[in-house]
Amino acid sequence: MTAVMKDNPPKGLGSSFMMYGTNSPGVCTLNLFAKAGCGIAQDDIVLHADPRPSRNEMIFDFLTCGRWTSDYSGWRTQAWSSMPEVGPANEQGNGIKWKYTYEYKANGLQVEIESSTMPKRFLILAPWLSSSPYDRVRSIGTAWNYRFHPRPTGECQLAPIFSPRAERARVPV
Repeated sequence: MTAVMKDNPPKGLGSSFMMYGTNSPGVCTLNLFAKAGCGIAQDDIVLHADPRPSRNEMIFDFLTCGRWTSDYSGWRTQAWSSMPEVGPANEQGNGIKWKYTYEYKANGLQVEIESSTMPKRFLILAPWLSSSPYDRVRSIGTAWNYRFHPRPTGECQLAPIFSPRAERARVPV
C-alpha cells in the first residue's frame, strides 16, 4: 500500500491518510507534494513534517512557488520532549509503534499523533498557504535527512483512511 500511496495519495477536502512505523528503525519525514499553485514546474510542498531528534525538535515547513517559509517559530516547531509518542530523542525506544494521521480540512492540514504507549491526540493544524492544495496533491515523500537522526535508517508505511460509509435502511427483497 505504501508504494501505491506515494504516487496516488488521496485528494480532495476531507480526505485523510496515515503514516506509521516503529521507533526501532527510526522515524520519517513527510513531504506532501502538490502541483505548484503559481504555474512553475517545481511542485509545492504543502507540508514538510521533518523530525530532527538529534536537534530535539520536529519542524513543519512549506515550499510554495519555489520558496520555503523557513519560519520555525510557534506551532512550526515542536519540542521532541512534547512528542512522547515517537520515543526518546536518541531514537532508542525500541518497539514503540507510532502513527500520524493527516486530514485535509478547509483551513489546513490537521495532524494527529498516537503510539503504542499514548492515545491519539491533536498535534497541529498546518494552515494552507495557497488555495485548495488538497485538490492538487500529486505525491507523498518519506525520505529523511540523515544529519538529523541518530539511527541510520527509517521505515515508514502509508495507508489511506476511508470515510465511514453512511448507514442506509435495509430494503427487503
